[in-house]
Amino acid sequence: MTLHVHGIVAAGHPLPANSPLRLVVWQDLAAAVTSVPPGRSVAADSLPHLELLCALVRDGPVVPLRLGTLADDEDAVRADVLRAGAARLRFQLQRLAGVVEVHVYVRSSWGVGSLAALAEDTAVLPSDHASHRRAYLIARENLSVARAAVAEMDAATFVGPLPAFSFLDTPSRWGW
Repeated sequence: MTLHVHGIVAAGHPLPANSPLRLVVWQDLAAAVTSVPPGRSVAADSLPHLELLCALVRDGPVVPLRLGTLADDEDAVRADVLRAGAARLRFQLQRLAGVVEVHVYVRSSWGVGSLAALAEDTAVLPSDHASHRRAYLIARENLSVARAAVAEMDAATFVGPLPAFSFLDTPSRWGW
């Protein structure tokens, strides 16, 4: 059966309760996958894909893959995703250890300096003229401090923790 490959985690990463996810393991790496019934498209599954990744990121680093990353079976996941990308995947998991991505939407850029000081990395996200969108790579232990800093900003919204899509290198055909 075709598998939707959502993200890469360390082997032994806990799975969210009541989740359709399962792990396909190769050495110290694992792919978090779901089965795709024959004839079903995953194109409309963007929200469930993101929700599964967000649930995984609560318990440790996740290299998120693009929506629609498919493999024919578990052997293909092991050979074409995990084994083929092992060095890069290990590097990215190590880079993401202890941090998560958060998004902040603000009407003006005033006040984001305090949040940027907490961040290990920042990225400007596409936005409309009425707001500024930024992504921050924040240490897990600083999430409550970051959330409080955003709460003090005028007309700001905090979204996270999220998988670190904004801080990975340009993805390959597999999304990493």
